[in-house]
Order: sequence, then C-alpha cells, then structure tokens
Amino acid sequence: MKKGPNAPLPFHPLRHAMAPSRYPLSLAAICRKFVMSRNGGAPNNSSDFRSTLPRFTPEALKANQAPVDLLGRIAAEKNASPAQIALAWLLAQKPWIVPIPGTTKLERLDENIGALAVELTTDDLREIDSAAAQITVHGNRYPEKLEQLTGR
Repeated sequence: MKKGPNAPLPFHPLRHAMAPSRYPLSLAAICRKFVMSRNGGAPNNSSDFRSTLPRFTPEALKANQAPVDLLGRIAAEKNASPAQIALAWLLAQKPWIVPIPGTTKLERLDENIGALAVELTTDDLREIDSAAAQITVHGNRYPEKLEQLTGR
C-alpha cells in the first residue's frame, strides 16, 4: 500500500480509529439509527456484539442522535439514504480518502454505490462539517477490557 500524505486512508464505517480526528463523522451514527428504529432502542439481542458497546446504550443512542437527524434531513432533500450522504461526505473530503463500507447484503452494496451519484453542495458540506465539529460522542467506544486490547 502506498504510504505518505497522498496514500489512501483506510476507513471502516463502524470503526473510525484510522480516520484523523478532523473527520469525526462515520457511518456508526447511521448504524445507531438503524438499531434504534429496528429495536426501539439499544440492541436487545445478547448475541449482537453492539449490545456490549457503551455507545449503544439507550442513553448514548439518544445523546448521539443529532448528527443522525442532520444526515437524515439532508438525505431527504437529496432523495438519498443517510448512509449515501455519509459516504458522499467522505468522498468529498479528499481524493485519497476511500470509504470501505462493509456489508453482506447486495441491496446495501447497491445503496453504497449510489453514493457516487449524490452531489453535496458547498453549503451541504459546510453544514455537515459544522455539525460534526460540535459533536461530543457519548459512551465509550468499547468496554474497558476491549479498549485495552486496541493499544491506545
């Protein structure tokens, strides 16, 4: 893999550890929205890994809702999904940022590819950036034992 300032930046939508802090927006917020709408709150299945993550507690989900709502509003204006807006935002940052969204479903792959057709205006980008700069993420990323394994 090419290294240096022009190298592609690995980015996983649910794990933004590799993204610089100036790119705080990730698709984790979209995932949280899905979990909330599907289950009416935090993951309620003990086999769901997210049920162990502090950011998926009902309190953290509620506190982290503002950026999800913003992406949802912009998505409605653009006739796109919130995930497409998040991917389009990432693509608009730098030409060497390459989002790598994970999925096991063909319809989600099609949705992700659709982000290439989303055109965000300068005002859209400014609004998302402004909202992202004000985000204070609630809830730790991992439970303490797992966080110790990350080397951070």
